[in-house]
Amino acid sequence: MNAGAQAVHFSCGFDLRVPQEKRLAVHDLLAQVNDKLWMGHFALWHDDGVPLFRHTVLLRGLASASAEQIEDLVETALTECDRFYPAFQFVIWAGKPADEAMAAAMVDPVGEA
Repeated sequence: MNAGAQAVHFSCGFDLRVPQEKRLAVHDLLAQVNDKLWMGHFALWHDDGVPLFRHTVLLRGLASASAEQIEDLVETALTECDRFYPAFQFVIWAGKPADEAMAAAMVDPVGEA
């Protein structure tokens, strides 16, 4: 990217560590999760094995990000982290393959509480 580009980069990491032996399965999961997103993406912080959501907003022509833009960044990150956290749990802790983890995590509740 251009060294003079103005942008706000936001990352939100899970309080999870992916053991080395689960990283291939998590990379499969990352590909499936990222197919479901239209803003931002999930990645695995290589050194620490921490899954995180990342998103960047370009600010060309603006002095800074607005409060609304920052609120949107935080809301989007938290929504997507909440949405996909169970899938990461299924792969990391339960040893499920990415397909099963996604199917189980993407169940939409029906009915009223």
